[in-house]
Parts: sequence; C-alpha cells; structure tokens
Amino acid sequence: MSQSSQIKDTEPTKLDGQLPDNLEASKGGNSLSDGTVKETTEPPKTSLATNAVKGAAAFSKSIAILQMIADSEQPPSISMLVRQSNLPRPTLHRLLKALAAEDMVELRPNKTYAVGARTLQLAGRALAQNDLAKIAAPEMSLLSAQTQETVHLAIRSSNDLVYIYKKDTPHAVRIASTVGARVPCHASAVGKCLIAFLSEEERIRVVDSMDMRRLTDFTITDRNDLLAEFEKIRKHGYATSHQESDLEIQCFATCIFDRNGQPAAGVSISVPIYRLKTNRDEYLKPLLECRDRIMQKLGCAQVK
Repeated sequence: MSQSSQIKDTEPTKLDGQLPDNLEASKGGNSLSDGTVKETTEPPKTSLATNAVKGAAAFSKSIAILQMIADSEQPPSISMLVRQSNLPRPTLHRLLKALAAEDMVELRPNKTYAVGARTLQLAGRALAQNDLAKIAAPEMSLLSAQTQETVHLAIRSSNDLVYIYKKDTPHAVRIASTVGARVPCHASAVGKCLIAFLSEEERIRVVDSMDMRRLTDFTITDRNDLLAEFEKIRKHGYATSHQESDLEIQCFATCIFDRNGQPAAGVSISVPIYRLKTNRDEYLKPLLECRDRIMQKLGCAQVK
C-alpha cells in the first residue's frame, strides 16, 4: 500500500485548488459535518419482483423502495426509481403513494422523492437506543482527540457497512460522511474487518454474494485478492483502506467482538492523504487501545 511521500500536518486552505467531493471544509467551530458519503458509481439495479418475501410481497417491495430513496445521493424521480427497481410504473406509483401516506417518504415540489419525517424519527430513536453507540461514544471521542482525525463506529448490514456513530476531526477539512450512510464492505477498512473475522465458510459465502463494483481505481474487485486481504487482516488484527471507496482518504480499522467472539462492529480512523503521518503506529496504537476499552465495557474477552 502506497502512502504520500511528503506528509504535511498543517492545514491548507485548498487541496489542488479545490476540495475533493469526499472532503469538506467546516463552517466554523466544532459543528458536525452535514455532508454525505460520495460514491463514483450508480447503485446497481435491483429486481424487486424476485426479492419479495413470500406472503409479504408488497411490504418487501415498499421497504426496498424506501432503501433506494435513502441510499440515493440526490432525491430520485419516479423515472429513476423505475429504472433501478425494474418495477412497472403503476406498481411503483402505488407503493410510493402508500409510503407517502404514512409519511415514510416525501414527494417534493420538483417531483422527486426524499425520506419522510416519520422515517427520520424512527432512525433517530433507533440510534438513540443503540447501547453499543452509547457505550462506545466516550472512547470514540477520546480516539478522535488522540489522533485529531474523524472516527467512525459501524456495523454490517448484508454486504454494506452502516455508520452508527461519528466524531469529527477538529481540523477545518473533514471527511464528508454521515451517521446512517452505507458503504460497500469490500471497499472499506471497517467492512473488510467485519468480514475477515467471520468463519472461513461464512467469508466465502459473503464474498460470493457481493457485487464488487469499482468505486475508485484502488478498489479491490477480484474475489481472490479480497480473500487474500482477509488473511492479512486476521494476521495483523486491523485493516487499512487506501483510497478504496473515496479518493484522497486513508482509513485504519479494527473489529469489536461480541461475547461469542464474533465481529459485532468496527472502529475506524479516516485521514485525508495530505495529512497522513508517516508513522502508522500513531493511528494503530490508539485505535487498538480504543477497541480494547470498548470491549472491556461490553464485558467481552480481550483480543490477544
């Protein structure tokens, strides 16, 4: 993995004249980022007609549509949803109307759809009730203070990771990510960690089910390369991601295990390449110590 040959630890006003899409300048103070995770490729099309749960087809399709709207970088139009879902327009319109009636989605004046207020309320309550995020929050804040960088806590949802906690760097230039955002596991340090520590049989099953789409020129898209990467992660106890989901971003991550020794969540540090320090122990040592403290609070066995 290559690293920047000249590392600056001072704050520039611009990067090459303009900030990359996956970085943002804070609006002052220590306010949290309002940016979103940027991806360079469109979400893959999903055939909802074949993914429906038997006996609950309409419900399954509605949930899938809601997920598509939530995952979109910009509120999608009905035409975009038709292309992505492969559903007939009348069927899609009927399901969207039902979701809107329950305030799960919102039809905007420009005829695009956004997540509705009720969905946001449910998401907020779920995050507030998440014991893991509550327990980890003080340790994550300490990790951010120690490294002066953005840190994330994430869990796996199918073949994606989902951020459940974020603490921003105090620097003006920050990572454009949000709690609740999803990132493909194969293109992230946390995601690779969460899969690497599964059983061999489960690792292979997950990899074989992945859509290993390329997000940047650095994304691992070969099955055997990803499996080999998992072996390195298991050996060292942590994972790295060098511009694999977003350009100009280096990540370090490790896994939090439950009482049964299974991966439950991941902790990561995200660093803009220009600010990356040459001594990786300045990130890895506090990262692994943070993991151990969280696991101790959870009453889980420490990693040897």
